[in-house]
Amino acid sequence: MRTKTLSVYAMMVGALQLARALADKRLADELLEQGIRNALGLLATAEQAG
Repeated sequence: MRTKTLSVYAMMVGALQLARALADKRLADELLEQGIRNALGLLATAEQAG
């Protein structure tokens, strides 16, 4: 579970950095929303697996 947690954390940090680098606020918001959905999906998968 530790590896999955670190992976999700790294993914969220990456999404945040990419969103901050974008000039288009709408695109940045979409990127953050998708990052949240992806993280929740990975955590739900990890919870079901174990």
